[in-house]
Amino acid sequence: ESAQQIAKEIAQVGNQIQVTKDFEGIEQIVATGFYDEKFATAENQDVEAELLELHNFNPKEIKTAISPELRLCLDTHAEYAKNNHGIVEEILQKHDREGERCKVAMFHGNEVNWEAVVFINWALSKIFQVRDELGTPSWIKHIPVGVEITSSTLAKSYTCLPDGRTYQAGCVMTEVASMRIDYLDEFGFRHSSYSCQFHPELTESLRDARFEMPPKFNDLRQHHGQQMLAHFLQDKLMNQVKSTAPTTQVAAPQS
Repeated sequence: ESAQQIAKEIAQVGNQIQVTKDFEGIEQIVATGFYDEKFATAENQDVEAELLELHNFNPKEIKTAISPELRLCLDTHAEYAKNNHGIVEEILQKHDREGERCKVAMFHGNEVNWEAVVFINWALSKIFQVRDELGTPSWIKHIPVGVEITSSTLAKSYTCLPDGRTYQAGCVMTEVASMRIDYLDEFGFRHSSYSCQFHPELTESLRDARFEMPPKFNDLRQHHGQQMLAHFLQDKLMNQVKSTAPTTQVAAPQS
């Protein structure tokens, strides 16, 4: 495929994708097409403001209808996630092995829409095909090669909202609690950045640290959010070191 064909295909698919929210089986369409101002972010079903467990993103838990275009993007995301891993997945696996859940502070009313993330990942996989073609603009090599949803949150209890809408305990509340954005350098080594809907820096109180007694160091070391933040920083430092002598490469995106 030529770059122009790929650009046309990306636009066609992006214009067909709808963002929907589910309330007890009742779907609400909040955005249609990637030009919609609510395509990337929109109001969540409810405000999350407490410590919540992180779970792996599981497309099987999605209750809304999935169009053929969205299924294409979702399958591409699943394949990419199977071949590429990062800090959040490793931490969740560690907690699972130890028989506990990773709990972090959520403090938000809006969310990144999972439909937008899987579409972007699919679009990046298409762009990757022409990354090294003669005549491709040099800036193409500096954009991400993939983006993966790395964690989600579930509703803790049955809730009836003021407008009468409801949702059950255990339903997916924030599909994109975190995501990993991958880049390739000129050596083929992967560098990752992380975006979190949760606040790893906040403790259970969710209070501004300027108005709270500092926690004891040993208590802070046990805080899952702080542990994750430390791993993010460590990963960044290690990437800077490894980029001079890469030993692994990112798996090629599948379109």
